[in-house]
Amino acid sequence: MITKLAIQEIPTKDCRTLRIIDNSSYNPDISVTCSILEITLPGKDCPVAFNVEKDFNTVFNSSLLGIHKANCYSDLIPLPEGVYKIKYSINPNSILYEEYEYLRNCQQLDTYYKAVCSLFKNRCDLSKKEFEEQRKKLEWIKDLIDAAKYNVEECNNSDHGLELYDEAKNLLSDFNNSCCNNCK
Repeated sequence: MITKLAIQEIPTKDCRTLRIIDNSSYNPDISVTCSILEITLPGKDCPVAFNVEKDFNTVFNSSLLGIHKANCYSDLIPLPEGVYKIKYSINPNSILYEEYEYLRNCQQLDTYYKAVCSLFKNRCDLSKKEFEEQRKKLEWIKDLIDAAKYNVEECNNSDHGLELYDEAKNLLSDFNNSCCNNCK
């Protein structure tokens, strides 16, 4: 059996945290040593490195990632949105590693979900046609949000993914400024 490294980001509704787990398949005849997880934040060149154990399940926050010093959970700030580069390696680290790009869009999704809730909460205040138009706008925005993640994480096209992220962000802002000011 060969070792196959794999990690996974577990989505969370708390935009202050990032949870990453080890989904690797390890050769039982080989000892796993020197496990390192490196996280490069959006817009940064240098990763933040963590020594981790095999089968880790770790929650990271703004304090652990060196973004904002926090003494308690309530002091934490939301993690930045954008493309995170994540590398997991074991000994020999220059040979046994896996790298991923992950689009963090927790705050964008939170804004989207609030827009959906607001639209449906106040649908009685809209005509059937107005409601359907607004619902279709939100459907298109969600398609853009999903396509942005797919482009970064599955298609390895971060630039296009970020363009789609920005397009969704702008449309969502326009939607909230026009449609749902009356719906809040």
